[in-house]
Amino acid sequence: PADVILHGGKVIRQFYKDLLAASGQVAGIQGALGAQSSLTLRKYNLVRLPDQLHVKGFLTHLTSLDLSANKIANISDDISRLVKLRHLNLKGCPLKRLPAALGAIENLSISADFDKIENIP
Repeated sequence: PADVILHGGKVIRQFYKDLLAASGQVAGIQGALGAQSSLTLRKYNLVRLPDQLHVKGFLTHLTSLDLSANKIANISDDISRLVKLRHLNLKGCPLKRLPAALGAIENLSISADFDKIENIP
């Protein structure tokens, strides 16, 4: 899917293949991710979050999300839809700001390079 974009405009499909293989499912990606409580997308060279991560009602059990060591510079306010999220790892991402919407997620712990972030709500 074109919503997982790599630096340089390439599309990554290996992420989906790895995820499906790890879950033992061959159906759709939604089925593979639906029951996951933890998701690691470390070092996938992502420049933005995959759209599926914040589609309403999707990944309702996700409590931990590791996006470290990617090229993500901005995070959409839509991340606040991950209402059960408790751990968000953004270390190594070139973030300039964190969205205020993260404050809507109760008990969220964020790991990031805070000394490089200019706008922390």
